[in-house]
Amino acid sequence: MLEVLTAATSTDLTTIPTLVAEIGTLTPTQQDWIKLAIESATALIEQEANQFFAEQQYKETIPGSGSSQLMLDRTPVLGTPTIVTTTNEVIVDFTIEDSEAGILYRRQGWTQEISYQRGIVYDGLGFETHPGFVVTYNAGYYLPSFTAEITASQVPLPANYEKACVLSIKAWWHRKNRDSSVSWKQVGDLALGFRGDAPIKGVEVLGLPPEARALIKPRIF
Repeated sequence: MLEVLTAATSTDLTTIPTLVAEIGTLTPTQQDWIKLAIESATALIEQEANQFFAEQQYKETIPGSGSSQLMLDRTPVLGTPTIVTTTNEVIVDFTIEDSEAGILYRRQGWTQEISYQRGIVYDGLGFETHPGFVVTYNAGYYLPSFTAEITASQVPLPANYEKACVLSIKAWWHRKNRDSSVSWKQVGDLALGFRGDAPIKGVEVLGLPPEARALIKPRIF
């Protein structure tokens, strides 16, 4: 179970001023369109990368792995997590093996608690793992859209993700200027599309262009 303790002030992977530098001066209405485009591109890139990028503070309740490695859900891990067992034992004998992968190392291992249940007829024994550790930690990147000064403990967003966001929005922008049917109608979690013969409520969602997708490296758990 993952709980957000302190949410990010922004999740946008780029900013309006950055887009202005790329495509020129924008009217207030055009800026509204660009803002929605940033939100949409960010959501699509997160989906493609299988990763949430903005730094936040989390509390994650997780079963033991039964090995010396324990993997957290959000990355990169920043600072030193606080870990207690579900019986309130404080765990301090661990190190961060790989902050980008979210892997914590403990020599004596992360104890896994398992309950076994006999299955029906030929199913044999089934089992269920139980939460064993509560980890409080900060994870994620300092985004271009953050307004506070970056600190020594924070990690800047890799440039390829902002570039993917900018390339996507520029492609959508030029398509919008060529095709008057492009709108900024809200469609599900996305805010950009164009009217036409499409399967979703008459709106075809604009996807990430190939040049943007090529910059995205999916996170593999």
